[in-house]
Amino acid sequence: MQNDALEALKARVTGGDLDPGLLRQLADALDAQTTKEKRRRLLRTGGRVRAPRGVGREPCLVSDYDGGDSVDVVYDDGGEGTVEASKASSLLDFEMDESACGDASELKRRGNALFGEKDWVNAAAHYERALKVLKRPPTTGARVLINANSQLRCGTLSDVSTKTVDVMYDDGVDEDDLDRRRVILVVNDAELQCSLYLNLAKCGLKVNRLRDSTSAATLAGGLANSTEELKARFLCSARVVRGRANLAQKKLRHALRDADVALELNASDAGALALKRDAERAKKLALRENKKLAKEVTQWVETAQGKFTENGGDAGDCAQQ
Repeated sequence: MQNDALEALKARVTGGDLDPGLLRQLADALDAQTTKEKRRRLLRTGGRVRAPRGVGREPCLVSDYDGGDSVDVVYDDGGEGTVEASKASSLLDFEMDESACGDASELKRRGNALFGEKDWVNAAAHYERALKVLKRPPTTGARVLINANSQLRCGTLSDVSTKTVDVMYDDGVDEDDLDRRRVILVVNDAELQCSLYLNLAKCGLKVNRLRDSTSAATLAGGLANSTEELKARFLCSARVVRGRANLAQKKLRHALRDADVALELNASDAGALALKRDAERAKKLALRENKKLAKEVTQWVETAQGKFTENGGDAGDCAQQ
């Protein structure tokens, strides 16, 4: 509403007209004016905001705003756009502070905030930074995840040398002189690391980095198996996320196995049930397509054999070709 109309409303009220409808109209006009002023301050030319892009919102620079319903922006990767002014928002609190953060929990918090903005690429970057903060070298007495014959096993290092390690697995089995490269990670804060890898896997799934998602979900699952508490909290979700990544890669057998394990952990989990349903549907569709392809190939071979025979050739030779 224009300023003169707003002033007219104020004059009527101050003049003694206290009609409820008029008071409501004035309140709405004042709210609209406040919103417009806040929006103009937020969308000042040259300022940084978050604006819609795809399904989320990304940081960008305001290149032009005339006070209307739309604003021109330039995203951090150089892309330009015109978006609804009402859907732009201020940067997240930590994005206004350029100082580096070396705290893994704080980096996770920031990653979660970015995930909430559907800014999955930047969220993943924060989770990766947090994991680097938590990274430790293998030392005697450290809890570790070991690649044991393509399976992740939890254990404690009993001895560490330049090229090998000795490990005592949680199930009581000892293994000596393992190649140090089989130490996948050192457990520093199992709960935090497990959560970070799981969130990283979810980001990978969102941006179609499916192999990265599979790897991160596998590590989350390995860490979750280190204690019963973590297993109860994280393992089902880790299997569901990994199953989704496998399904997207058309690894149907792996996806179904992940779904079955997740359902063994929690038979009523909605994500696991949905994964099982979608994986079985994809399997049926793949079988149908394979049968269709086999039928088409058979028809082509029979046609080719028939033409070859008509031209005086031997059908047996044709089939061998």
